[in-house]
Amino acid sequence: TALPGTVARSWARSRDAGLRPWQTAYYEMQRDPGSVGESRADRRLHRCVVHEIEQLWAAFGGTNSTIFCVNPGGTIVHARRSPHCDDALLTPIVAGRRVVEPNIGTTAPSCVIHDGVETFVVGAQHYLDEFSRVFCLAVPLVGFDGEVIGALDITGIGQRNAMQLREQFRHASLSAEQRIYAMLRDCHLLHVQYDPRWLGTPLAGVVAIDEAGRVRAASRLARQMLDLTPDGPLAPLDCRQLFADATPAQQRRLMQPARTPQRIARSDGSHVWVRCLRAPLDRAAARRQPGAFEDADELCPTARTDPHASLHEQ
Repeated sequence: TALPGTVARSWARSRDAGLRPWQTAYYEMQRDPGSVGESRADRRLHRCVVHEIEQLWAAFGGTNSTIFCVNPGGTIVHARRSPHCDDALLTPIVAGRRVVEPNIGTTAPSCVIHDGVETFVVGAQHYLDEFSRVFCLAVPLVGFDGEVIGALDITGIGQRNAMQLREQFRHASLSAEQRIYAMLRDCHLLHVQYDPRWLGTPLAGVVAIDEAGRVRAASRLARQMLDLTPDGPLAPLDCRQLFADATPAQQRRLMQPARTPQRIARSDGSHVWVRCLRAPLDRAAARRQPGAFEDADELCPTARTDPHASLHEQ
């Protein structure tokens, strides 16, 4: 049976790295498994996925599976596993270890990190023979510039119905991404959706707008709905340009927190519902939750000289 394209490319990378199918997996330890991580990006990622992983674990966890998140370098930033799990293929999966192709071959998270698409790998689709009894499904986590900042994964022994897992893991990744936007202290946060019933849920797109009215970042769903570039830094744009077909009264209310959303026209004849979820927080409020908030300029030092610079950490 032919391998899916993303899996076949992972096999080629594993082979080119010198790994052979009969070899044993090697889980490289990058750091102390008890620590969250050295980088601010890892700490931010950890903070955003912990709750989502707990919710997924409550639904899909068991003695023969583990749910975890890796950063773009393949290092595990958080993992959840049953204390009763003793399977030698699962017990090495702990925070601080790396799951990368030169060491363990093809896995769903490695495919996600390289190709940026949701991936399900089962049985003999794994490059290493010893993983022939394993399944894994991973979904991407997307950052401010539309780049992959991590992968959320479930790995287990035996077979699993991928259809049961996919939708919940997709929603969990979107929810985690919303948490990243919620960390921006000095930005207005707008939710956008075609259907107002999905505002306030993981299916809402998020737009971050600074106090000067400049659009600083937009989530992948917001980019789709507002016809923005799917990846890379956004072009210079202010809030009024983004919603150019809104009425003057709607324009004035765009950055005013409200329970009731506005139905705003688009130039293509469609309409989106927009609600300002939150105004920028003052520093005193942010200090009450240390580490929970960051300024847009802190996430991107170049923003001080370029007001339209990306929020992605350089």
